[in-house]
Amino acid sequence: MADDFNFNNPYSAPQTSGQIPPMIEGGGLKSLGQEARKSSLNKARWIMIILGVLMLAFNIWGVFYIEQEVQNAVRRGMMVNHSIIQQLKIITYISIGIGALFIVMGIMVHQFPIPFTITALVLYLLGQVIMFVYNPESLANVVAWAIRIAIIAGLWQSIQAAIAYEKERKMAAYR
Repeated sequence: MADDFNFNNPYSAPQTSGQIPPMIEGGGLKSLGQEARKSSLNKARWIMIILGVLMLAFNIWGVFYIEQEVQNAVRRGMMVNHSIIQQLKIITYISIGIGALFIVMGIMVHQFPIPFTITALVLYLLGQVIMFVYNPESLANVVAWAIRIAIIAGLWQSIQAAIAYEKERKMAAYR
């Protein structure tokens, strides 16, 4: 009987009566693989949503911070280069839009796994390049590099899982 499994003894095995274990019914090992790929897509979902929320929060704060710093500089009698301020604002508003896009892609990653995971990685890498151009000092932050590498690795793994997920989904449609 399958109920004879002893959870306290890791060396015991369930006694079966020739029945297929429930976790393999209805799809075999391919279903288990597909569930693992869904799990990877869920990880991609959360990476995208968290990145999007952080981008939204940081850049909305940035809009107010830029305005405050400009006002402080004007009060102190400093010259303000309004074209640079305008460029910063444009980059900040674009980043807010990209943050919102990350959230939408995260929510919908199971419907369009390949395009959304690839787009997320490309947008993240482009954002990092733009940040390095405008703030070269950010290259020296070791902790930030560890976080960047983890995000890139997670998104790369998600792309691979998305490709396998789509292949399995198309094959299941032909069965």
